[in-house]
Amino acid sequence: MRPDGTKADLFYRGAAGNNLISSAHETSDGKIVFTESEKGNRQPGNLVSISYNRPLHSRINLGSETGVDFYNVLPLRPDNYLVSCRKTDSECFALYEFDPVKKSLGQEVLSDPDYDILDAVLVEKCEKPKKLPSEVDHQVKTGLLLCQDINFINEQMTDNFANAGKSLKIEVLGTDTTYGVVQVEEDGSFYLKVMADIPFRIETLDEDGKVVNGPCSWLWLRPMNGADVSLPRRS
Repeated sequence: MRPDGTKADLFYRGAAGNNLISSAHETSDGKIVFTESEKGNRQPGNLVSISYNRPLHSRINLGSETGVDFYNVLPLRPDNYLVSCRKTDSECFALYEFDPVKKSLGQEVLSDPDYDILDAVLVEKCEKPKKLPSEVDHQVKTGLLLCQDINFINEQMTDNFANAGKSLKIEVLGTDTTYGVVQVEEDGSFYLKVMADIPFRIETLDEDGKVVNGPCSWLWLRPMNGADVSLPRRS
């Protein structure tokens, strides 16, 4: 997500039921590393690496051959991580070096038989991150919502859906009310201003006002001025 909330896209999703355990850290060679538990097990588990360029299709379980449970990871160099892990359930978590190239556990750095050592932090000077330009205008109370075709779902649209009827309208729904029904253009497109920073959902309707496609997931928009934004048209 952009810092101003104007964009939110899926970056990574593990297998169904998997849970992220630690924070994610970016390495200097373009990797994102974190720990993840397997389905049905909320205990610490896998040490995972993904590529920043292809996060949804580059998952590697770095610790699959070590036989240890990982709780946290801190990348020091592309060839050296600091990990919090334990070799048996009866042990406390300790800090070890880890070689992501060889996918092997290195020497022990710090341990204590009475305490779990879970989250190591590297103390160093950090460069101030670049500030991304933002189109958010806090003086504006509305956000911009556009769609090219409300009747397009995906390329593998089922016959049942295709025969359900064509949507000609949309209804914008609030948490406990409706914000109104809008007639879309002939090509299925629409361009609206909606109240910003307020959750809403959208459902499509046929010419008789009957629901064709039920409410989508909850959405929200940031306040933006639409003077320089135009509605794209399909060819």
